[in-house]
Amino acid sequence: MLSRTETIIAAFKESQLIGRETEKSEIIKLITTEDNQLEVISVWGMGGLGKTTLVRDVYQDEKLGGKFEKRACATIMRPFNVNELLQSLASQFGYKDVPEMGNELPGKKFLIILDDLSPNAEWDTIILHFSCNREIKPDHCHHKGKRYCLTLFKEA
Repeated sequence: MLSRTETIIAAFKESQLIGRETEKSEIIKLITTEDNQLEVISVWGMGGLGKTTLVRDVYQDEKLGGKFEKRACATIMRPFNVNELLQSLASQFGYKDVPEMGNELPGKKFLIILDDLSPNAEWDTIILHFSCNREIKPDHCHHKGKRYCLTLFKEA
């Protein structure tokens, strides 16, 4: 039996992107631009437009290889459970649990792709776990190299 992560990776490999090379190149350019800004890149629209396929193809692109110390990709499950999502991200980053991720991730360049995020309070809940806490780690309060790419669905 495949784990959730193995299933998602297998689905990534099966999907093919046809006719969206311009959009793919634009997203890769946004993700790989070197600056000190926290970057959140959103791809949104109604279901069935190919947002997931596009963003997953970007995630697999060899141009992103070596650009980030840590990378993770997750699909938001319903009902939304932030703890399950964070554990999945921690595991993909190579950490044993969320507290280890919270201690080790600050200051690293990372890419997180979140698929099927509902445009409501979910993002606000997620980003809190990756925000800077100047009182605990003042030297890790920069955003250089942190990138979030989200697919948001628009309800009809």
